[in-house]
Amino acid sequence: MNLKEILFQDLQDMLDIKEALGFNKNTYNVYLKHFIHFCGEHYGASSSITKEMVLEWIRIRPRENINTRNRRVIALRHFTEYQAAIGRQTFIPTSYYNLPSQPFKPYLFTDHELFVLFHTIDRIPPYWGSQQREFTVPVLFRMMYCCGMRPNEPLKLKHKDVSLDTGEIYIRQSKRCKDRHIYMSNDLLVLSRKYDEYMGNREYFFQRPQGGPYSTHWMTNQFKICLRNSNLDFGIARPRPYDLRHNFATRRMATWLEAKKDIMALLPYLSAYMGHSEFHYTLYYIHLLPERLIHNSGIQWENFSDIYPGVTK
Repeated sequence: MNLKEILFQDLQDMLDIKEALGFNKNTYNVYLKHFIHFCGEHYGASSSITKEMVLEWIRIRPRENINTRNRRVIALRHFTEYQAAIGRQTFIPTSYYNLPSQPFKPYLFTDHELFVLFHTIDRIPPYWGSQQREFTVPVLFRMMYCCGMRPNEPLKLKHKDVSLDTGEIYIRQSKRCKDRHIYMSNDLLVLSRKYDEYMGNREYFFQRPQGGPYSTHWMTNQFKICLRNSNLDFGIARPRPYDLRHNFATRRMATWLEAKKDIMALLPYLSAYMGHSEFHYTLYYIHLLPERLIHNSGIQWENFSDIYPGVTK
């Protein structure tokens, strides 16, 4: 076997193990397949992964985000650690090779931007390289936004995890391995029923035509396509699928404040709904609210300062 064949075999074995342990096998698949093709093209005569190969491949690319580059490094680290564990000679890119991460600044859509974006999402054209996306994308992104889900959560949903009778969604072992139950709105439930009727019997609620769940890489690409097709001008901002979750949280809190509801009593419910492991993760969204709501709501924000320093800023 040549190097490329060896690496592909090791990759398949590693992904099978990860899937058996409950992980999404598509998480690193795209990055690692690219790396293996790179090795085959430029280092085909080698017998193992070397430091030279790794340093060349992890070099940051033109227009590449630092965080995206770091994800490539992490993917390769997992793979080479697996290789070392099975006795292969390899080079492991430790955390030393990670660049300082760029903090993400959530993008809050205006009402007009959300309207135009979902109008565009609903009209994403069919594409032979991603069959059925015109049916999947509108439901997928609506579920993320309407339910405040993390990008990977709807992708991991099994068909049995979604009750189309009650609208209940069972999210299994999400961040920090926490399970939770959430509920869809009636409008989303009606849309999900139509989607389910069209897609038929399957293991995952959002399932690739070839079987198995979609990857977050695929989701991000579809989101970028919709942003581009919308012709909206976001300036230097680069909205991400995760921003749908941020918009869910901030809009829910803004609605409560404008209605003069007891937000101190409601925030713990929002925290549980969103699957936050600690309350201060929910309080973070206060920073994103319009100043007029924060200062004119009559809420004593300093009561939160011991829990989340700086919350009154």
